[in-house]
Amino acid sequence: MQTGNVQRGARRREHDLAACALLVFAGLNLNGVFLMFIKESALLSPLVLVLVLVLWLRYARPVAVSELLVLFMTFMVSFLAFATVISLINGSFETTYLTIYSATLLLIPGVYFWLFGCTDAEFEKVMRLFKGILLIACALVPLSPYIAPYLDYKGPEGRATGLFGSPNDAGVAALYCLVLIAAYPAKSRLVTAIHAIIALVALALTFSKAGILCLGLLTLFILVERRSLKLILLAILAFAIAGIALQYLFDHDLFGLSREQRERIADVLNLAGGEVTTRATTGRTILWETGIWRIEDQLPSGSGLGSFHSLEGGSRGSVEVWLGVHNTFLMIIGEAGLIPFVIFMTFLARLFIIGVQAKDRLVAVGFGVVFMVDMFSSHSSFAFRLSNVALAMAIAVGARGAFKRKQAEALAATAFHRTTRPRRRLAERPAPVDALRSAS
Repeated sequence: MQTGNVQRGARRREHDLAACALLVFAGLNLNGVFLMFIKESALLSPLVLVLVLVLWLRYARPVAVSELLVLFMTFMVSFLAFATVISLINGSFETTYLTIYSATLLLIPGVYFWLFGCTDAEFEKVMRLFKGILLIACALVPLSPYIAPYLDYKGPEGRATGLFGSPNDAGVAALYCLVLIAAYPAKSRLVTAIHAIIALVALALTFSKAGILCLGLLTLFILVERRSLKLILLAILAFAIAGIALQYLFDHDLFGLSREQRERIADVLNLAGGEVTTRATTGRTILWETGIWRIEDQLPSGSGLGSFHSLEGGSRGSVEVWLGVHNTFLMIIGEAGLIPFVIFMTFLARLFIIGVQAKDRLVAVGFGVVFMVDMFSSHSSFAFRLSNVALAMAIAVGARGAFKRKQAEALAATAFHRTTRPRRRLAERPAPVDALRSAS
């Protein structure tokens, strides 16, 4: 693995067309766009599968296999194996979710292998490219009213979605974008401020409660990481102004907000104050309770693949459709049982422990925080291709940092051995006086 800034004779990795096409595919939600425009689902999936296999063939090497990758792969394989076997036993097996998560199992390592071998300069260029793609996605969120007439999709009233079928997914894209803006700012502070405003406006227009609360967690981490008193005071002032503005908007309704929008602002304020209710979580607590009851009845095994994506006997989204558990943690343990869940929690713990020691820790930890918050409110985090790519990037950052530390330790040990070996040999030789005494 080359991590320096030295130019190589081979084609630079940030110019890999297959990999860059995957970034565009995930960052702009192209499969979802085609589904909304022409009602054709997974139109680009065959092409994406080919691109992923190309990355495997080009970049998969034993030296790139890291602890984080092994833990993630072990989790995904065990999750699919346990959940599938239980589904077969119960007679409820369907190939839909097996296909979706098998693609996840291939996509994340494929992107990881590509990024692991990048030089520092190449890696930064890839991150900046991904930031640009997400900025385009964020810039299209305010244009939702103009895009919607061309879509065969009706989004939630009063909540912008942009190119995403769900406003929550659009909020997640804005959060990933904000992490990259903080980690790789533009040369001009003015340009960086404009980028941040674009992402923040996109997040605000989604009215995503989880997204806005996650923004607070990301801000807290950035403040701890930067250790700047000026930045801390500025953040406190900004959040105070934002809180006052939200309360003022809620009380006086300056922009003619709909009832749903006003309720969501009130829910954000309530959740920020620690009030977790059925209303504040948009009914998710009911689904979580239903999921927990089922988990308690079936531990240590699960109930099969896809069973927690549609909680029959729980709550109905419509007359024909049952709602899912809306929590990926509960989905894992509910569908596959205790063993995959323990492996996954070990993976997450190691991701944060290793990631925080890396040079690009803001990406590793920031992406990890966004992914975890999304998991708390959604049961389809592993099926969201943007989150797949972001998780691959977080794993790559942690693995690259660990590899560099091992290289540095090996070099230091070698240098120490070389400098101390002559001294040890000299110490082992008898002193001249002692030699004479022993000879006499």
